[in-house]
Amino acid sequence: MGDTNSKDAPVLDKQQLVRNVQRDASLREDEKLQLIHQIMSGSLQQAGAQASRAIGEASSSRSSATSTEVTYKSYRDEPNGVLGCKHYQRSCFLVPACCGRPYVCRLCHNEHENHEIDRYATQEVICMMCQARQPVGQRCSQCGVVFGKYYCSVCKFFDDSGEKPVYHCPYCNLCRIGKGLGIDFFHCHGCNCCLSISLQDKHKCLEGALEGNCPVCTEYLFTSVSPV
Repeated sequence: MGDTNSKDAPVLDKQQLVRNVQRDASLREDEKLQLIHQIMSGSLQQAGAQASRAIGEASSSRSSATSTEVTYKSYRDEPNGVLGCKHYQRSCFLVPACCGRPYVCRLCHNEHENHEIDRYATQEVICMMCQARQPVGQRCSQCGVVFGKYYCSVCKFFDDSGEKPVYHCPYCNLCRIGKGLGIDFFHCHGCNCCLSISLQDKHKCLEGALEGNCPVCTEYLFTSVSPV
């Protein structure tokens, strides 16, 4: 048989390349998003071998990657141009103090790393619009985009959806869903958690009521984003 000319090598279509990336268990979610963005923008729409090689190189360098820069956007709803992730709507990446690898939110970080983020220690963010790396704040210091309509400087939490009201409880030292203490929630110092204001003076205190793991999913109840 004669040698096969490299120019005759089959060209993988975009959908196949995207599937290859999505199936690669060695890639972090942010790495997958970056590669998919490059594929869809055409920068990886080349010969199948060359594109696959680029994907392989990204995978093989995963454990030794030290880059803390991002050059793409992350979408919560890409068809409608809504930035964020599956957890939250926002226009920036957090730069965790622990590992320095950018993620849209703490939940994305914890899903793909072997350690948990210290939300309070985060000092930097990266703007999705202009890629400027900067100290944490509600608005980009370079292009002026607002990262989130709601911003907490303590939790380093951003929410741009406006779908649910959010408040910061200084006793829990966490952001909670609700209008605020004294409005629809109160903090019970006996239970050490926020409860519906309808339960004020009407509930039986249970010390450290949420300071344990869910017996079903094992998630830590105090910081859970799911209804308890």
